[in-house]
Amino acid sequence: MTPSRIRQMRREGRTPPPVPPYRSNENKARTERVKQLMIDHIKLRRNSPEILPNHVKTNVSTYYNNSFTNTDAKNIPKNKRVYISKDLVNGKVKHVYNQDGIIKLLLRNNQFAAKSPISRRNFDIKNVIPFT
Repeated sequence: MTPSRIRQMRREGRTPPPVPPYRSNENKARTERVKQLMIDHIKLRRNSPEILPNHVKTNVSTYYNNSFTNTDAKNIPKNKRVYISKDLVNGKVKHVYNQDGIIKLLLRNNQFAAKSPISRRNFDIKNVIPFT
Protein backbone atom coordinates (compact mmCIF):
# COMPACT_ATOMS: atom_id res chain seq x y z
CA MET A 1 0.00 0.00 0.00
CA THR A 2 1.31 3.36 -0.95
CA PRO A 3 0.67 6.50 1.12
CA SER A 4 -1.47 7.98 -1.64
CA ARG A 5 -3.67 4.85 -1.73
CA ILE A 6 -4.13 5.02 2.06
CA ARG A 7 -5.16 8.68 1.85
CA GLN A 8 -7.62 7.87 -0.93
CA MET A 9 -9.21 5.10 1.14
CA ARG A 10 -9.58 7.45 4.12
CA ARG A 11 -11.23 10.13 1.92
CA GLU A 12 -13.74 7.53 0.75
CA GLY A 13 -14.52 6.62 4.37
CA ARG A 14 -12.88 3.19 4.26
CA THR A 15 -10.22 2.09 6.71
CA PRO A 16 -6.91 0.87 5.31
CA PRO A 17 -5.85 -2.70 6.08
CA PRO A 18 -3.76 -3.21 9.22
CA VAL A 19 0.02 -3.28 9.03
CA PRO A 20 1.27 -6.88 8.80
CA PRO A 21 3.08 -8.14 11.91
CA TYR A 22 6.86 -7.98 11.90
CA ARG A 23 8.47 -11.40 12.28
CA SER A 24 11.89 -10.53 13.54
CA ASN A 25 12.75 -13.97 14.93
CA GLU A 26 12.10 -15.77 11.64
CA ASN A 27 14.06 -13.20 9.64
CA LYS A 28 16.92 -13.17 12.11
CA ALA A 29 17.21 -16.97 12.12
CA ARG A 30 17.11 -17.09 8.33
CA THR A 31 19.74 -14.38 8.03
CA GLU A 32 22.04 -16.14 10.50
CA ARG A 33 21.66 -19.41 8.59
CA VAL A 34 22.47 -17.79 5.24
CA LYS A 35 25.42 -15.98 6.80
CA GLN A 36 26.79 -19.27 8.14
CA LEU A 37 26.33 -20.90 4.72
CA MET A 38 28.34 -18.10 3.10
CA ILE A 39 31.12 -18.45 5.68
CA ASP A 40 31.19 -22.21 5.11
CA HIS A 41 31.37 -21.69 1.34
CA ILE A 42 34.41 -19.43 1.67
CA LYS A 43 36.03 -21.80 4.19
CA LEU A 44 35.53 -24.73 1.82
CA ARG A 45 37.20 -22.82 -1.01
CA ARG A 46 40.04 -21.75 1.28
CA ASN A 47 40.73 -25.36 2.32
CA SER A 48 40.79 -26.58 -1.32
CA PRO A 49 43.43 -24.45 -3.06
CA GLU A 50 43.39 -26.68 -6.15
CA ILE A 51 39.95 -25.34 -7.12
CA LEU A 52 40.89 -21.67 -6.67
CA PRO A 53 41.64 -19.61 -9.77
CA ASN A 54 45.27 -18.71 -10.38
CA HIS A 55 45.49 -14.91 -10.23
CA VAL A 56 48.53 -12.72 -9.59
CA LYS A 57 48.40 -11.79 -5.90
CA THR A 58 51.42 -9.52 -5.65
CA ASN A 59 51.29 -5.72 -5.52
CA VAL A 60 47.89 -5.43 -3.87
CA SER A 61 47.16 -1.72 -3.75
CA THR A 62 44.53 -1.47 -0.99
CA TYR A 63 43.04 -3.45 1.87
CA TYR A 64 39.54 -2.70 3.15
CA ASN A 65 38.12 -3.56 6.59
CA ASN A 66 34.49 -4.33 7.58
CA SER A 67 33.28 -0.80 6.91
CA PHE A 68 35.16 -0.59 3.57
CA THR A 69 37.66 2.00 4.74
CA ASN A 70 41.33 1.71 3.86
CA THR A 71 43.47 -0.22 6.30
CA ASP A 72 46.78 -2.02 6.51
CA ALA A 73 47.22 -5.70 5.69
CA LYS A 74 48.06 -6.46 9.31
CA ASN A 75 44.58 -5.29 10.42
CA ILE A 76 42.79 -8.06 8.49
CA PRO A 77 43.40 -11.59 9.79
CA LYS A 78 44.84 -13.94 7.17
CA ASN A 79 41.86 -16.27 7.44
CA LYS A 80 39.42 -13.38 6.73
CA ARG A 81 41.01 -11.94 3.57
CA VAL A 82 38.99 -12.26 0.37
CA TYR A 83 38.84 -10.59 -3.01
CA ILE A 84 36.14 -10.26 -5.65
CA SER A 85 36.91 -11.83 -9.00
CA LYS A 86 35.05 -9.03 -10.80
CA ASP A 87 37.49 -6.43 -9.39
CA LEU A 88 40.58 -7.88 -11.08
CA VAL A 89 42.69 -5.58 -13.26
CA ASN A 90 44.45 -7.48 -16.05
CA GLY A 91 44.28 -10.67 -13.98
CA LYS A 92 45.85 -9.02 -10.93
CA VAL A 93 44.28 -8.62 -7.50
CA LYS A 94 44.20 -4.94 -6.54
CA HIS A 95 41.66 -4.84 -3.68
CA VAL A 96 41.45 -7.20 -0.71
CA TYR A 97 38.46 -7.06 1.65
CA ASN A 98 37.53 -8.35 5.08
CA GLN A 99 35.25 -11.37 4.69
CA ASP A 100 32.77 -10.12 7.29
CA GLY A 101 32.20 -6.85 5.44
CA ILE A 102 31.56 -8.61 2.13
CA ILE A 103 29.08 -11.02 3.72
CA LYS A 104 27.30 -8.14 5.44
CA LEU A 105 27.08 -6.39 2.06
CA LEU A 106 25.62 -9.50 0.41
CA LEU A 107 23.03 -9.93 3.17
CA ARG A 108 21.81 -6.34 2.86
CA ASN A 109 19.03 -7.26 0.42
CA ASN A 110 17.15 -10.53 -0.09
CA GLN A 111 18.72 -11.31 -3.47
CA PHE A 112 22.12 -12.15 -1.92
CA ALA A 113 23.87 -10.11 -4.59
CA ALA A 114 25.47 -6.70 -4.36
CA LYS A 115 27.57 -4.16 -6.20
CA SER A 116 31.28 -4.13 -5.63
CA PRO A 117 32.31 -1.21 -3.40
CA ILE A 118 35.07 -0.20 -5.82
CA SER A 119 34.12 -1.14 -9.38
CA ARG A 120 30.31 -1.04 -8.87
CA ARG A 121 29.95 -4.34 -10.75
CA ASN A 122 27.34 -6.86 -9.61
CA PHE A 123 28.69 -9.90 -7.77
CA ASP A 124 27.47 -12.72 -5.55
CA ILE A 125 29.07 -15.29 -3.23
CA LYS A 126 30.48 -17.27 -6.17
CA ASN A 127 32.67 -14.31 -7.07
CA VAL A 128 34.15 -14.02 -3.55
CA ILE A 129 37.51 -15.82 -3.49
CA PRO A 130 39.78 -16.33 -0.47
CA PHE A 131 43.06 -14.44 -0.62
CA THR A 132 45.72 -17.00 0.31
